[in-house]
Amino acid sequence: MHLGTDEGKEGGMKRRLENGLCEAMDPESIHQPHDKLFKATFSNPENAAAFLRHHLPPSVANSIQWTALEYHPGSFIDEQLRGSEADLLFRVKAQDAEVFLYLLWEHRSSPSPLMALRLLSYMVRIWTQQAQEQSGTVRLAPILPVVLAQDKRRWKVSERFKDMFGLTPERWAEVGAFTPDFAFRLLQLVDMPYEAIAGTAEGILTLRALKAEAVDELLHEVVWEAGLLRTLPLERAERFFRYMLNAGIDKRTFERRVQQINSGALIRHAMTLADQYRQEGLEQGLERSRSLADQYRQEGLEQGLERSRSLADQYRQEGLEQGLERSRSLADQYRQEGLEQGLERSRSLADQYRQEGLEQGLEQGLEQGLEQGLERGETQAQRRMLLDVLEMRFDAVPAGLREHLEGLADRNRLANLLKLAVCCTDLEAFAKKL
Repeated sequence: MHLGTDEGKEGGMKRRLENGLCEAMDPESIHQPHDKLFKATFSNPENAAAFLRHHLPPSVANSIQWTALEYHPGSFIDEQLRGSEADLLFRVKAQDAEVFLYLLWEHRSSPSPLMALRLLSYMVRIWTQQAQEQSGTVRLAPILPVVLAQDKRRWKVSERFKDMFGLTPERWAEVGAFTPDFAFRLLQLVDMPYEAIAGTAEGILTLRALKAEAVDELLHEVVWEAGLLRTLPLERAERFFRYMLNAGIDKRTFERRVQQINSGALIRHAMTLADQYRQEGLEQGLERSRSLADQYRQEGLEQGLERSRSLADQYRQEGLEQGLERSRSLADQYRQEGLEQGLERSRSLADQYRQEGLEQGLEQGLEQGLEQGLERGETQAQRRMLLDVLEMRFDAVPAGLREHLEGLADRNRLANLLKLAVCCTDLEAFAKKL
């Protein structure tokens, strides 16, 4: 029977400090270095059996065929909790009946009051998976849940699910038959003296390192027990060394601790690993610096271009508004001057006709003079406004163009040319429209 889904390749999150450089976590890696070390060690049934058999009730531990413990890859925990939990599932025989051992690794900084409820949901997922893989009559295997906590403070958590209901014994006797209940074993590293941790050499070193990390004692001598380290194959010792380096301990102290192992092969391997981490830290720090520099350079260019476009739009809008305002001001000025000149001309004609004593001429002159004066004044105002706009926009108006414009008398034509003078790009474009 296959349970769960493969975790896939678990990359390590390297939390290393070297010359002020910190390596970032690989997004494909497992969420915490604690998880990687825990799962790599205790997914080995030999390590798991040697540890768990000491922490289950004797009647249960003695009934289990520990040499037949079988690990099932996969995970049943909530996705949002993968940064603070990891789990392992094993199948084994106990008095000829199949049971599951479910080991939940907790490295959160505070206990969860819903731990028993979360355990129940994980157990239901295990049973659901088992039921889906059976045909015919479904037979579910009992689950023995064990929680291993890393926190530096002791958790005060009930190990019975029914305690979440807060019922009196009398009330529970009435409703307990209708309500799920189970017990789990809560193991807390903070309660275990280093020397009392039982199991294989690899299991003991792993749990000592995990406990020491939580209580800031990674350099404690018992964590680096040379006798245990010398019994490990190189690849398993490397896992221990990597965890220590990932934890960010001082490299010189690391090298001094390694020298005390008195194993040439282990010392050389650990030193090579330390040099590799140091080089990787430098390279990744430099790469990160280059990446940030490129990012900031690109952002600076984009912000500069955006600022330039914004200023150009702003100045363009201000120029249009100022040009229109200037045009309106000039128009008002020329209109007023035209009216005054027209009136002045009318008065001059009136005086002339009055002097001649021609009453009819006076009447006719007043009417004709007023109309002609107004028309001439407005035409002159349009020409002056047109020339002022062109001079304002293009500094100087060529004499030939000025002479041509001053000879125009069609007021509609002058009005259209004034609009053109405000909008055209240059004098050449304006001249082509004449």
